[in-house]
Amino acid sequence: MKSLPLLDPTDILAIVLMAIFSMRRAEIRMTDARAFPNVPPPVFEAWKRRALGAKSVSINACFAKFALNSAWYFGFRTRVPPLVLVRGGLLVFFGWIVALLVAWLLSSRAAEEARRLGIVVGRKLVEAADAASAESTSESGASSR
Repeated sequence: MKSLPLLDPTDILAIVLMAIFSMRRAEIRMTDARAFPNVPPPVFEAWKRRALGAKSVSINACFAKFALNSAWYFGFRTRVPPLVLVRGGLLVFFGWIVALLVAWLLSSRAAEEARRLGIVVGRKLVEAADAASAESTSESGASSR
């Protein structure tokens, strides 16, 4: 009897994608509205909410794919006929693909809105104290010449 793999390669892909989407979501969370004074705060917050929602859909889809696929495979592989097991796995896989496509659509819309508004993901406001210390450093360097 042929031994079955312990982990589906698409589960590994889902975990890797989940990590990438999580890092991207962290960048969106760090984006500071004060760095974009031309964008009204309510408009910025609405964009941020949509962008975070899109990333959350993709992260949740990847987690659900891994969890459901593992539960289906390890929980039912000895209880259902192989054809039913394969069909259930395909249902989980194509459900994951559809969810990623929806997340991509939502993310593309949020990215287009960010581009239109001039929002750069990950940009933070440089605090006045940091700017003052940079100025004093450049002035001391200029006076020593």
